[in-house]
Amino acid sequence: MRRNISSAGNSNGKKGLRERHKLMATEEKKRLKALHHMHCPKCGMDLIEVDYHHIKIDKCSECGGIWLDEGELETITRLTKPILGKFLKFFID
Repeated sequence: MRRNISSAGNSNGKKGLRERHKLMATEEKKRLKALHHMHCPKCGMDLIEVDYHHIKIDKCSECGGIWLDEGELETITRLTKPILGKFLKFFID
């Protein structure tokens, strides 16, 4: 037996479904963050925070990989450019 659903009822159903999907996506995002937060993307071991010129970079406790958050590479490059220039000048001149 089929039920006749009015367009208003159907709209409320779609809205409720979208809200449930949004809630599920939010919960899944939290679950994945808890599962992967501060774990090395390469080997899965714990990441430790290392202070480099007052920038907290993440270093793997197992494989030694270095992981940077958004903008940290640009900041480090800006800070170390004079040092790198002096170092490279030693080999060029």
